[in-house]
Amino acid sequence: MPEAFNLIYDTSRALLLAWTLWAIAHKLQPTRPRRILTVGVMAGYIACLILTYQMPYDFKRFWQVGTDLWAGVDYYSLNPTGERQLILNPPTILPLFQLWALFPLQDSAKLWTALNAVCVFGLVPLAYLALTRQGTGTQHQLSRPTLGLLATVIAASCATGMGLALGQVSMLAVASILLALWAQGANRPWLAGLGLAVATIKINTVVPFLTLFLRRKDVPTWISLSVSSLGLCLLCGPLAQLPHRCQTTLQTIRGTFEPGRVNDYSDLGDSHASLIGIDQALYRLGLQDRRLISTLQVIVLTALLAALARRANRPDVPRANSCALAALVASLFFYHRVYDELILVLPMLLGAMRFAGATNLAEKRCWFAVFALSLLVPYVSPDGLRLIHAQTAAPGVLPAALRAIMLPLGVWLAAGALGIGWWASSTITARTSTHEPCGPALSARTTGASKLRAAKISPADLAR
Repeated sequence: MPEAFNLIYDTSRALLLAWTLWAIAHKLQPTRPRRILTVGVMAGYIACLILTYQMPYDFKRFWQVGTDLWAGVDYYSLNPTGERQLILNPPTILPLFQLWALFPLQDSAKLWTALNAVCVFGLVPLAYLALTRQGTGTQHQLSRPTLGLLATVIAASCATGMGLALGQVSMLAVASILLALWAQGANRPWLAGLGLAVATIKINTVVPFLTLFLRRKDVPTWISLSVSSLGLCLLCGPLAQLPHRCQTTLQTIRGTFEPGRVNDYSDLGDSHASLIGIDQALYRLGLQDRRLISTLQVIVLTALLAALARRANRPDVPRANSCALAALVASLFFYHRVYDELILVLPMLLGAMRFAGATNLAEKRCWFAVFALSLLVPYVSPDGLRLIHAQTAAPGVLPAALRAIMLPLGVWLAAGALGIGWWASSTITARTSTHEPCGPALSARTTGASKLRAAKISPADLAR
């Protein structure tokens, strides 16, 4: 791709990101320059995909796995040090690999890339529908132009670009989670369970969302999740092999965290710049003992899951808040890469909605921070972090401080959004529990007020 085009496209993306933050902060209406910039970025996005298209590395590996499965190769009995790379995803993903292998590699890769490139524009509208169906506790809604602007910004992010370049499945997992949340709000538990089952292809992303399904009415969802997951596994192997396959997958994943391997968060790892996890942040803060880092990470994540489960099942907490907090916890749950952070469309949208409807200045600042920080995480550039790592490789306090701040930048942004969002949600909960009911109670109060107005009965008449 010509350097001039690359420079123009990157500059337009940065301008669109800055303009989006400015437009949301000042509640600006769509203008002709904004429409031109948005359309220009969309055109650049399409041109960039066409001009820079190469065979996605991860997709090629996925397709080869599907081909080998059709040939009868048992990937769960192979030598870990052999020629074939073992599977890091749960067994529920195997039918997708085999589906891709039904077509030639080039055709299958182009079709998957095109589907993801188009469907990424649907993540923001789908997340918005899920949040409103779950119940936001506010009557404020985002306009269609604003949703279109946010969808374009997400499509132009580094997370989307990296996912498309590798042919990853993160976008499918995020869409499945959003569908499950919408189905739960729409009282369709069997569809919710199916969505969660598909989302298990990224198990570390979906686990925090399971805390939202612990009510008695969610029992059918768990039945659907169990049946659907088991069905996906049985499509590619007998039930007797399932425990062995899961155990082998866990062992394979553990092996990738060894020094110098693909998921190693230390300087020895060649892909540490794209990792987002609490372990990486602890390492950059100066901890060197890997066992201690792992223990601290498990303690923090366990505490977050327990607190999230307790909060999600309180009737005075708006369900949309719990969905956004679950997404922020999921973004830090064990290890992720930048392309997995598209799940942050949930807190990004909720922050924008609550900011637009807030009347208290402190509350507005908090929710705008949640919006901005959640939006910035997908824009963390692994290439930029590699450059920073190379420039700060010298010994000394200042280089070490810069590495501790910049290299886990995605972690700090997501953790900041989680902390601020948690505090803001607690503030709303305290206020609504004493003054403003949310969810069904808010709907009942609104309906009752409408009936009084329709009957032309004043509060004074009602008191008499």
